[in-house]
Amino acid sequence: MFEPDEQFRVYLGLPLGNHWSGARIGKNNMATITISNDEDAPTIEFEEAAYQIREPAGPDAIAILNIKVIRRGDQNRTSKVRCSTRDGSAQSGVDYYPKSRVLKFSPGVDHIFFKVEILSNEDREWHESFSLVLGPDDPVEAVLGDVTTATVTILDQEAAGSLILPAPPIVVTLADYDHVEEVTKEGVKKSPSPGYPLVCVTPCDPHFPRYAVMKERCSEAGINQTSVQFSWEVAAPTDGNGARSPFETITDNTPFTSVNHMVLDSIYFSRRFHVRCVAKAVDKVGHVGTPLRSNIVTIGTDSAICHTPVVAGTSRGFQAQSFIATLKYLDVKHKEHPNRIHISVQIPHQDGMLPLISTMPLHNLHFLLSESIYRHQHVCSNLVTTYDLRGISEAGFLDDVVYDSTALGPGYDRPFQFDSSVREPKTIQLYKHLNLKSCVWTFDAYYDMTELIDVCGGSVTADFQVGALGLV
Repeated sequence: MFEPDEQFRVYLGLPLGNHWSGARIGKNNMATITISNDEDAPTIEFEEAAYQIREPAGPDAIAILNIKVIRRGDQNRTSKVRCSTRDGSAQSGVDYYPKSRVLKFSPGVDHIFFKVEILSNEDREWHESFSLVLGPDDPVEAVLGDVTTATVTILDQEAAGSLILPAPPIVVTLADYDHVEEVTKEGVKKSPSPGYPLVCVTPCDPHFPRYAVMKERCSEAGINQTSVQFSWEVAAPTDGNGARSPFETITDNTPFTSVNHMVLDSIYFSRRFHVRCVAKAVDKVGHVGTPLRSNIVTIGTDSAICHTPVVAGTSRGFQAQSFIATLKYLDVKHKEHPNRIHISVQIPHQDGMLPLISTMPLHNLHFLLSESIYRHQHVCSNLVTTYDLRGISEAGFLDDVVYDSTALGPGYDRPFQFDSSVREPKTIQLYKHLNLKSCVWTFDAYYDMTELIDVCGGSVTADFQVGALGLV
C-alpha cells in the first residue's frame, strides 16, 4: 500500500561534558527525518506513446479510437487526471472531435479508456496527426508516469504509402524468436550470435511483445503478417575512432538464401557488424505502405557457435577451406546405390561460411551465387538441386528429403533450425547438411561412371582396380 511522505524530528538535549566549562547545545538542535515510499505511488500514464487509425470511409463516417490510460502502483485511493486533445497537422473539428475531460480512477480501477472520434476529411492528401496529453495540472492522489503524451496518426484513405505498421519491427537472433519480449527488455544486453540467422519481428507477428494489443491494431489497419515486405540493411563494424560506416541495403540473393525474407541468413553478417531490418505493410489490394526500420543490433563476439580461426587475407574475402573428400565404389550388392561411385565431402564450418563444392572449377563467385546462368555448367555440385537436374542426372549433392530435427539429435536441434514456416525451403535444403555441434558440413552424392565422365567433367587417365577398401 502506498503511503505519503511521513516525518519525525530528532532533538538534542541535556548536554554533558567533562570540560571545566561544561557543554552546551548549538543553534541546530533539531533534525527533520522524511520517510518516502515512491515504489507504490499511484502512477498514471498512456499505455502507448503512438497510435494510428485509418480515416473512415464516406463523408459522414466516424471512426472510434480508444486510448488506454493506465494507473500503476497503489489502487486503494481515488485518483484523478485531466486528458485532452491537442492539434498537430490534424485539426480539431475537421479531422477529429476535440475533447478534454477528467478521468476518475475509483479504488481498484487500473485503467480507463479515453475515446476519440475521428472524422472523414475528403481534402486530406496525406496522413496527419494530433496529440493527447495528460495534465497540465498535477493529478489528484497520483503522479504522472513517463508516457504523458501520445501521438495519434490518421491514415488517409487515398494517400500512397499511408499504410504503416503500428510499431517498428524488432530484430533478434532466430534462436530467441520464442523469447522476443524477454531479450528486448530494458537493461537486457544480449548480442546476436554471428553463427545463427536473424529474424525481423513485426508488431503483426504473434511473437511480438504485447501482441495482444498490436493484433487489434493490425486488424484495424488491414495488415496481414504474411503480406509484409522485408528488406535488410548492414553496416561494417565501428572503427577505432567510434565512426560507423553508413548502412547499405543487402541486395544479393543466393541459390540458398533470400534478402527479402523475414529471416536473414548468417552469411550476410559477421562479428561486430550492425544490422537492421525494414518492414513495409501491404493492404488487401496490394498497396505498399510506409517503411519502418527496426532497432539496430550489433553482432556479438562471444556468442559464436562455430569459432572462426584467425587466417590471412581480407576480412570479407573468399578463402579456400580444408576439407576431406572420398570416393568409394559400391558394388551391385548395395541395397540403395548398386554399382555407383559414392562421393563424400566433409568441410569444417565457420560462422557465416557458405560451402560451395563442384566437380568443375569455381570462378567469379559473386556472379556464380547471384546469377543462375553462371551455375548451369556446375551440374555435379551443391549449387543445383534435383529439381534443376531433371532430365540431366538423377544424382546430386542436394536432395529433397525432409529432415526431422528431433530424429537427427544434437547439432540439428536448435530453435527453428528446420522450421519451414519460418525459414525458406531452399535454405533448409542446404543447412540440413550442417551439424552445428560438430561444426561439419557433410555432402554425399552417388553417380555411375558414365555420369562422372559425361556430366561431371571427369576423365579416366589410367586403368584402375578396386582395392580391398573399395576406394577408387
